Amino acid sequence: MHWLLRLSLWGRVKLLSPVYAAEIKGLPQFDVTHFTSEVFWTVISFLFLLFILQRFVLPRIYRVLDQRVSKIRDELSEAELIREESVIVLETYQSELRGLENEAQKILEEARSKAVCFHDDAIKKIEAELKQKKLLFRGEMEFAKEQALEEVRSLSVEIAMDVTEKLMINTLNQSDIEKEVESAIKELNDRKN
Repeated sequence: MHWLLRLSLWGRVKLLSPVYAAEIKGLPQFDVTHFTSEVFWTVISFLFLLFILQRFVLPRIYRVLDQRVSKIRDELSEAELIREESVIVLETYQSELRGLENEAQKILEEARSKAVCFHDDAIKKIEAELKQKKLLFRGEMEFAKEQALEEVRSLSVEIAMDVTEKLMINTLNQSDIEKEVESAIKELNDRKN
């Protein structure tokens, strides 16, 4: 490395010397006499730069790139594992959800059937109660009817007896009989009230 620096300094000193400056007739980079040496040193400098890059810089860059690649691969494999786990978890949740939906459907159907049974039982109970009340009402109505008939019979017997009694006592004509019957009916109505 020191020799390159010396060489570089020697070239500058040579360019700055007045003797060498008198020899140059134009731009030094276009002087054909120096092309071979300039190309040689450019190639040497370039090869030296490549050597330095190859020996010191590129291995570090490769190491950093390899570390990044391995880190990315690790992260990708971890992400793939997480994705697989999430797919498994999603499938289990979906199967549990389907199971819960089926269970909810069964519960709903069971509740509907219970509601239908309860509704049918309630209707049957109400119909039975109505039948009992209807029978009871019919019985009471029959009893009331029989009582009314009995009262009508007893009243008609009383009226007939009153009318007969009065007829036996006096002989009455048709208009008197009708008046007596009407007065007897009024008497019975007054007794009821």
